[in-house]
Amino acid sequence: MPAATIPCGTPAGRPGEGAAYYSTLVDDEACLVTLARDGGRVAGHLIGKLNGPGSMLTGRIAVLESMRVAPGSRRTGAGSMLVRHFLTWARDCGAQQASVTAYAANNAAQRLYARHGFEPASVTLPAIL
Repeated sequence: MPAATIPCGTPAGRPGEGAAYYSTLVDDEACLVTLARDGGRVAGHLIGKLNGPGSMLTGRIAVLESMRVAPGSRRTGAGSMLVRHFLTWARDCGAQQASVTAYAANNAAQRLYARHGFEPASVTLPAIL
């Protein structure tokens, strides 16, 4: 199942954002937009962005902003392939660190990210007002 950086489009799971949003990402050298395909079918997508260095960041950080694997493609290696592709891209772009945010209830995502070296670093405690 090859990963391919796409020229433009609307990855699965994000139809409301449209081609204009993704076109801005594709045209930005600090962004990665990648699809995983299984034959002619989209198995998943990943969006990564580079941040820093700047006044608040002393180094370059790659943020895995969005990832989705289609239900029929889960537990097939598609997610791992996307994460490996993201980490390679981040290293090649000079990032010293990568980060991802996962919902506390999404144990499968947390296990996937942990297999690729991500470790918990913070906890967000929301309050309903």
